[in-house]
Order: sequence, then C-alpha cells, then structure tokens
Amino acid sequence: MKRILLFLFLFLLQDCSNKTDKIYNLSIHNSFTVNQLIEDINNETDYNKIKSHIDGIINIFKTENKYQDVFAYLGEMAVKSKNNKLRSFYYFILSEIYWDVNKDISIFYISKINKDHYNIMYKNSPIGYLIAINTINHNSNYPLKVNMYNLLLSDFADYIDVPTTLFELAQLYKENFDLKSSIETFEKLLKLAPGFNLSESDIDIADIRREINLFYEKKYWIHSNIFDLINKIKTAISKKDRKMLDSLVSKRRFEIKVFQKTSADLWTFNQLAIYKIWNSNIKFSDQFEDFSSENNLFLKTENWDIPMVRTLYFSFVKVDYPYDINLNGGWEWNAIYCGTPY
Repeated sequence: MKRILLFLFLFLLQDCSNKTDKIYNLSIHNSFTVNQLIEDINNETDYNKIKSHIDGIINIFKTENKYQDVFAYLGEMAVKSKNNKLRSFYYFILSEIYWDVNKDISIFYISKINKDHYNIMYKNSPIGYLIAINTINHNSNYPLKVNMYNLLLSDFADYIDVPTTLFELAQLYKENFDLKSSIETFEKLLKLAPGFNLSESDIDIADIRREINLFYEKKYWIHSNIFDLINKIKTAISKKDRKMLDSLVSKRRFEIKVFQKTSADLWTFNQLAIYKIWNSNIKFSDQFEDFSSENNLFLKTENWDIPMVRTLYFSFVKVDYPYDINLNGGWEWNAIYCGTPY
C-alpha cells in the first residue's frame, strides 16, 4: 500500500513538474505558486488585492534569494499583459519599488504608465496623484515638474492643498526665470485666497501682492549707474522736489532703520516725511562709507533738521533681478539709516 501511495505521489509531482514552467530557477513548488498568483491577478479588479498578490510574488523571490530577479519578472509580466490597465499598474508598482532604490529608474517606469490609467485607485488615492507627488519630490527636470504640478491642480485638486500647490508652482517658475508664468500663477492664488484659511500657512499674501505689483510697474527708480541715481537725489533735495524724490525711492521695499537696532525698529519713507526736515544746506559725502560692501553702498548726508539727529546714511543696494537683463545689476535706493554705524 505504501508503495502505491509513493508511486501516486511521484506521479503527481512529475505531472505538476511537466505542467509548471520554472520561473527564474525558482523551485517547482514556488514556480507553481507564482503562476497561481498571476492567474489571480489577471482575474482581479481590486488593485489593492492585486498589490497583495504582487507582494506574495515578491516574497517568494525573496525566500529564494532572488529579489533582484523579481524586478525583471514583473517587467516581463507588464509587457505580456493583455490588460492595458493592469500593465500600467505593474509599471506603477515597479516605480514604487524602485523609489527608495533608484529614483531615476522609478521615474523611467512612471513615464511608461498610460495617463488614461492615472485614475486607478490604490491605498485610497489615484495613482496619478501618487505619481505626481513622487515626481515633484524627485530631482526631475523643470518641464516634467511643471506638468506634474498642473496635473495635481487640474485632476487631483481634492487631494491637495490648492493654495500651497499654486505657491510652489509659482516659485518653481520664478526659480527657472519664467516670471510671466510665475506672476500668472500668483494671480490665480490671490483669486482663490479669500476661500481658504491661510493664517497658519507660510504664504505671505502681502509679499505676493508686492511681487505682482513689481512685475507690472515701470521700474524707473532702478539705475544702471549709481552716480546718476545719487545726482538725481541731490537735485530733488536741493530743489525740494517732493515728487521727484518719491520717484527715486525703491518700490520693492524701502525702510528707515536705526543702526545697531533690531528689524522691529523700522519706519517707512512716508513716516519719515523727509520733505519736512530738508533744507538748503544738506551736505553729501564725497565718498562711500568704509563699511560699505560690493553690493550695498552707504553714503553719509548731514545737516538735516532733526533734533539730536543731524546725520543720515543713505543705503543703495545692487539689484538682483535676473528676469530682466536691463535691470539686473542696477542700483536702487533702499533705505535710510540713522544713529551710530559702529
């Protein structure tokens, strides 16, 4: 009887061996199990369950120390799949697996996913949303990042913080010197701002408005020649031409500061009301102060009609505005300092 049972067992084992193709030199039993899992995958529509079956395949490869082979195997299954949506999901899983191993390969697999399948739900999120987030977080090229941001805003707005995403996209445009697109994106953000609570965010609406205003404003206060700017200031003061002097003040940011004080001690140009303290005896130094730097020059002025403060230092900064070659590297009058500079 024992011989008969042994014979039947060997017969069945041989029969299974004949019907089961060995996969990457896995054992016959594991090859059979992998094939069963592939059948389950082909018959399943729930992609979370499909991922569970794929995890089962990965674990089988791991148990036989063939983890590297599983990448090639899943790639083969993607190519062989007659179900286009399933093929996209295979590529998505490969991109997820490679994300912590080699982000460039991960991005490669992302590029093979059919965009029509971005709505596949996985872990309660569309894979298109997960793809966009991974791509943005990767050191991807600029056009690809822009496309992913726009994908989030157009197709997956319910899964993102829209104001923050718009702000990040505007910053990305700006970093790549596409200021027009940056401003257009900032304008979209401003239109949406009233509908969102931005009090706890890092988005400064006032700064965004200044950025937009700066873009559209004619930047006549910026001068390529520092001495032309200083001579115009001298002329405005000597003529007591308030309108002319106002036109020479930086419209980006102008502050009245006290040396050796914190940033809390600031006034605006209008608060100083310089036209109330000027006279015909204002004297300008013939040279910049020793504490000036290459990008920030200080010019001493004296005889102002301010009790206890007869000396003011005019500050001029070199403009960093790479979006316009006619302005970049020019000079603007950005501040007035009083007090002791040392």
